[in-house]
Amino acid sequence: MNRFLRPKSEEPPAGAPPALSAHTDQTLAQQARRGDPDAFGELVRRHQQAVFNVALRMTGSRPDAEDATQETFLRAFRAFKQFDSHRPLAPWLKRIAVNVCLNWYEANRIRPAVTEADLARPGEAAADLDEWQANVTTPEQRYLAREQAAAVRAA
Repeated sequence: MNRFLRPKSEEPPAGAPPALSAHTDQTLAQQARRGDPDAFGELVRRHQQAVFNVALRMTGSRPDAEDATQETFLRAFRAFKQFDSHRPLAPWLKRIAVNVCLNWYEANRIRPAVTEADLARPGEAAADLDEWQANVTTPEQRYLAREQAAAVRAA
């Protein structure tokens, strides 16, 4: 809730440490590396949309992007002790998101809607996605094609 809209009872007491949202990513990363779940939660809040955007562009599917975003932060949480808190956090998280999406494609034998190289040229990615979706065949279409071919061979 917005701090200006909170009832007085929710205001932090005088002399309380500043809210986590006032800290830099670097400070929060250092706290998260020491095991502070609130600091990690604030980092998730800050970077969730950017990670989701990467996943959405790569998967082309909102539900898959949501799953990839969740998996990204789960992997980041597990590996956070290895993160160098003096380096920027966003590129590290985005790299994890790209890897999560690529692993998902490999596991499901699906071609990515947007490749890693496409992320560097955002204007062309939407056109590439539309073209890819127009040329992709669904399992149902493949099944019907096999059935039709079998019927032709049997005739």
